[in-house]
Amino acid sequence: MPTNPRLGDYPALTARRTAIGSSRLAFVLTASTPQKYPHGQSRIVYVGTTPDGARGLAQGIAKHADAILGLHGVRSFEARIVTCHSRQNVKTWLKLEKALLMAFRREFGAVPLCNSKGRKAKPGDEASYFRRDRVEAIISELS
Repeated sequence: MPTNPRLGDYPALTARRTAIGSSRLAFVLTASTPQKYPHGQSRIVYVGTTPDGARGLAQGIAKHADAILGLHGVRSFEARIVTCHSRQNVKTWLKLEKALLMAFRREFGAVPLCNSKGRKAKPGDEASYFRRDRVEAIISELS
């Protein structure tokens, strides 16, 4: 006997034009509920980059979906894009990712739960590309 198909209550994925504007992006995945870290709680569970724009962002979301949705109390998560101006001969999206990871680690005592990159990272020249107070404000806003 055939079963009745059912439409979900919410969209599973929504894409916006922001992801199309640049091919090289930094992004932050935030959980629906705050997670515990050594120095407090934050909704941020992953910070990453993609050189492939929206396609790479979708792949990053798919790659980390099981781990994020498996965290205690998490029913959904969002992807937020963090952009910056490009500079000649500088992979700014990678510098931005490292700056975000370093700021998160300073504030919460560890890198986001689903990140393996950045645990032993040492400060580099990110401060010469991005204002520290603005990077910290982004982390605070998303936490």
